[in-house]
Amino acid sequence: GDDDHGDEHEGERIFSSTESKRFDIDGSFNLNLGPINKLSYTYRDSDYSHTEAHEEEDEDGHGDEHGDEDEHGHEGPTTFSNDSSELRFVVNLDNDSVNQSVVLNLVNEDTSIIGEEAFMNPVDSSETSLGYYVSKDFANLKFDVGVRIDSVERDGSITEHDDHDGDDHDGDDHDGDDHDGDHADETTQHSYSSDMTSFAASISRDFGDSLSVTAGGARVNRAPSSSELFMNGPHLATGRFEVGDPSLTTETHNNFDISFNYAANGYSASLTFFNCSVDDFIYLVDETEEEHADHDDDHGGLIMAEYKQQDADFNGYELELSKSFDLASGVVKLTYARDTVIGEFTDGSDVPRIAPARNIYSVAYGGESIYASLRLKDVEEQTRVATNGTATDGYQMLDFSMRKSFNVAGGPSLNVSIFGNNLLDEVARNHTSFVKNEVPLPGRNYGLKFNFEI
Repeated sequence: GDDDHGDEHEGERIFSSTESKRFDIDGSFNLNLGPINKLSYTYRDSDYSHTEAHEEEDEDGHGDEHGDEDEHGHEGPTTFSNDSSELRFVVNLDNDSVNQSVVLNLVNEDTSIIGEEAFMNPVDSSETSLGYYVSKDFANLKFDVGVRIDSVERDGSITEHDDHDGDDHDGDDHDGDDHDGDHADETTQHSYSSDMTSFAASISRDFGDSLSVTAGGARVNRAPSSSELFMNGPHLATGRFEVGDPSLTTETHNNFDISFNYAANGYSASLTFFNCSVDDFIYLVDETEEEHADHDDDHGGLIMAEYKQQDADFNGYELELSKSFDLASGVVKLTYARDTVIGEFTDGSDVPRIAPARNIYSVAYGGESIYASLRLKDVEEQTRVATNGTATDGYQMLDFSMRKSFNVAGGPSLNVSIFGNNLLDEVARNHTSFVKNEVPLPGRNYGLKFNFEI
């Protein structure tokens, strides 16, 4: 209350407008040309634009929208745009013994952020993928294999902003002098290019009519995204000044999982164990308080976070048990589920923002024209945090929903839905969120929806 300047965003309103255009073509040809049975194709062209502008209220509460920065320091609009085109061909090569196909996918994408709050220069990306998939059944065994070759190119730039404005020369007055201490921003062009090969295989076997076991392995490569490479500015959605690294290399995921599935007499159960070792895992790490204090630029009061790479291991399991009861008017299903994952770097430290373990209890009823469910999600505390990270408490989220259909034979239909989320009104924080400390999950809320179809 002692700061005469107050909050720099006090009395500020944000206006936004979004424009999206999409053009799709889907089709196929039945060819029957030797091994080629069918050729399917998809073309999609999409243009997306989102513009945000700031308006500061006057003493009477009226707004004054500023399209450009004026003498009072009002910020102009910022436009986020994404223009992309994608062309996909699928060649069906099925025969009596195997199911197989070849897929070619071509993508071009132009991303730009223009305006006062731009945190990344425009990026031009192109991706070409060629894949082959084959599936073969051997009595009670099923074998699946997929191979994909990717070629990825990203062209962008990073602008280093020099905020020195000559304030260090307090005793000097250089009115009329063009050399006022300002330094031009320096922009450096960068390019990323990589050719990658990924493959995956799985084998499943049935043991009688009730039990099946599936085991799979994969080696998958992932190219760094545009933001991971070229980000350099304030990203208000995460509350951070994010800095990309154009020297990042390709991630390599080595995955293995095994699943057990059982279903009989209204009972069902599934259990999956998984392990993923990632070479050169890309993650966003916050600066320490000491590092923040040592910087001459406080980045507008935001935490500076940099994209880095390090080998990491992820392992965990997923469990689900359920029982169904047939009633005269419908089916009641009771379900219990649990999932957990642990992520560690090879040096023993924890990967940032790993979701905590959770238990989910639910009961659902489905009838001819009505469906209702009650679900309790019990999320445990998360104390395994990365350097500079903060722990989160556990919470219980109770949700309810019901949907009723009213149909007239040969006439219109009306679907009425009601829901209630977080009925316990818990103060819950999502550990995977960058702004979990500032923004909790929504409190108790209710809703009513009507859907009328003619």
